[in-house]
Amino acid sequence: MLSAPGAEAREQESLEALAEAEGRLRLCERQLIEFNHRVANTLQIVFGLIEAGSIRMADPVAKEVLDTVAARVQAVALLHLHLCRHSRAARVDLGRLLAEMAPVIEGATGVRCEVDTEPTEVPGQTALHLAIAVNELVLNARKHAYGGRDGGIVRVACRRGQDGRLHLSVADCGGGLPAGFDPRRTEGLGVAIVRATAQQLGGELRAENNGGACFTLLLPSSYVADG
Repeated sequence: MLSAPGAEAREQESLEALAEAEGRLRLCERQLIEFNHRVANTLQIVFGLIEAGSIRMADPVAKEVLDTVAARVQAVALLHLHLCRHSRAARVDLGRLLAEMAPVIEGATGVRCEVDTEPTEVPGQTALHLAIAVNELVLNARKHAYGGRDGGIVRVACRRGQDGRLHLSVADCGGGLPAGFDPRRTEGLGVAIVRATAQQLGGELRAENNGGACFTLLLPSSYVADG
């Protein structure tokens, strides 16, 4: 049995170890904030260069490609800035993130995003992947549902389904998907990126016609925090 002095020494050692661990955690948080800021700043520079090239581009096809790339880069940069603001949180409210990103995506794509979400907390890195997937699906809607023109509308919904999984959907008001469309086999870059995201997160991507094309990402319940 430890003597009183021995117990006090052990307690002091434990307190010192805890203080050291907390110090290391704070250092990691500061480094993560700095990293995300650097990534965001670098991406903003890249965005500016692409945008400048697009302005001078005479070929409309090449200009469209550059504009699409610029929208992707800008979205990722702003997502990193968002993660900086919420860097102390291990989990991020995906609904809030999507609501904040909606005007950014609209500005980059010319497509208005109507967001209907429930408070849904997911890991920060997962939120980043899903927000990028949403941006890709909006770009896809602009191209295929609205012929590359501004003024379209997409509906973004996020909630926990009765099966416990996270349901994240992006739906447009266009002419719908062609007969036999299968998101697992399409060669389009945007859908391929979203499909890869779903696979990476252990989920699946579904597509259906529902007043237009509707893509839904379904993620395992393990990603969703219990309310």
